[in-house]
Amino acid sequence: MTPVVTVVIPAYNAASWIAATLERVLAQDIANIEVIVIDDGSTDATASVVARFAQVRCLSQPNQGQAAARNRGIEAAQGDYIAFCDADDLWQPHKLRVQLDLLRQRNLAWGYCDYHAFEHQSGATLWRHSDRFPLYDGDILRHVFLLTCTPLPSMLIVRRDVFATVGLFQEAPIYRQREDWDMNLRIAARYPIGWCVSRWCAIACIPPVLREASRCPSFLPAVSR
Repeated sequence: MTPVVTVVIPAYNAASWIAATLERVLAQDIANIEVIVIDDGSTDATASVVARFAQVRCLSQPNQGQAAARNRGIEAAQGDYIAFCDADDLWQPHKLRVQLDLLRQRNLAWGYCDYHAFEHQSGATLWRHSDRFPLYDGDILRHVFLLTCTPLPSMLIVRRDVFATVGLFQEAPIYRQREDWDMNLRIAARYPIGWCVSRWCAIACIPPVLREASRCPSFLPAVSR
């Protein structure tokens, strides 16, 4: 049976937290999802931890960065939709269901949800995405270009055939730390987006060492810092 959704998780030296991420992904309240972890040249026990989850496919490659890891996941995906999850993010159990409902009801190609960022040791909330950036609906191309709308990969769900139209993530070094922005621009140029108004669905874990750095989100293009 073809999966409804493929969850693509790029991982690099994520042994300390990827088990919690996978537990949350596998706890989604929809059936028939495919989960693919791309081990991007980890030097820790990431692959061993992932191997404990029989339902999860783990693909290994030399370290090439998140864009290349996500691209490999897209190419291997069998689901009708693709949802990206970072290896230290935790989803609410309803995340995929409410997003799928939204896309199907409105015949949309992609959608996103809100998220909270928290510090992984204390559990303290650092910020909520919607407190920093408005969550626009519909045509967001102008907002993405001006960086007033910045859907992160773990917030998104995208119909798989979209990537056949817009292409994969840019892997060239010049796109490092801005490949998400570039992808959002390309999708937004062709497809309106929908967002889940009623609830947040994803939370991002921030190690303490990154707490201050996280106040300037790493997904912004380097030229804007």
